Amino acid sequence: MSAFFKRNKEEGNTVLLLDVENGSVGSALVRLSPHDAPKLFGETRVQIPLLKTHAPGSISREIEQATRSALDHVAQVAARVRVHSSEPMGTISHTAVFMSPPWATLNLGYDTVPHPMTQSIYNSLVTLLGPAVPTSFHPFATATAHMVPSIFPHEERYLLCVVSGEVMEIVALERSAWDSQVLGHATLPFGRNSIMRTLSAHGGFSSGEAESALKLAQHGHTAPMHEPLTSLAAHIGEEFDEVARELASGGTLRSVFVVAHEPVGEWFARSLAEHASLETLLPEGGTVRAVRGSHISPFIAVHAHKPDIALLLEALFIDARLPKARVAAIS
Repeated sequence: MSAFFKRNKEEGNTVLLLDVENGSVGSALVRLSPHDAPKLFGETRVQIPLLKTHAPGSISREIEQATRSALDHVAQVAARVRVHSSEPMGTISHTAVFMSPPWATLNLGYDTVPHPMTQSIYNSLVTLLGPAVPTSFHPFATATAHMVPSIFPHEERYLLCVVSGEVMEIVALERSAWDSQVLGHATLPFGRNSIMRTLSAHGGFSSGEAESALKLAQHGHTAPMHEPLTSLAAHIGEEFDEVARELASGGTLRSVFVVAHEPVGEWFARSLAEHASLETLLPEGGTVRAVRGSHISPFIAVHAHKPDIALLLEALFIDARLPKARVAAIS
């Protein structure tokens, strides 16, 4: 059973997870049970092409296409499971959609106008599953703000940095005896694709080569791209420091957690940790660390060999929240 919540859930509940960020779309099926931890299967993530422009219209079209591809994959998995499994694990009872900026932002208690992307995704889900399957929409930062404090329960006051394809969301959190309180929220125009564009422009790296370069950088092998990556890290560190100090104005920060796909999360965490401003931002010797798949996977019964951090967090969130999830009936 999930270590976080022990509410009763219907036996045999299979939920479709859809993670719609601004540089990729992920999907999976998650099996919920009142007696076991969530079981993920059929995971996939579709990366959109590395665009030269940040025009919302161009990104929207690519994201809509990636969404259809991710949904086609998970639908095929569900169909195969229904045919070959002795249990009805391929029957989807609910769809949970998690959205990143600019499609959605952290819910801070006031009404927001849904982005048109929400309607497009809902239409795709109705086409795939029919109108009878209930759908709930959640900002991804909301899921991370609820679940990361559960994974690291001894932290008191810290910043949560959620890095997607084009955006870094920064959330200031303070943990109380029963829950975590959001103290502030901001966004910066830096994400995974900032690194990809830098390595492409200065070293001619493809996306695959850039991923390999980041993995090598974790072990100190940065010679071919040391200068451009160092410059980018310094620039991000300066922008982060300005926003972080404003969010930290109400009290001393203890730590910074970075949530991103590996190895991007490790690079961002190291870049922020090595910035000269860290000593004054975290004056009591706090730490900057990346949330890894290994931190989350002990609370998941089954998942892919290479864990998708976003889908893992979303599975835990929906395992806890589905009985209370607000069904979004969009028409």
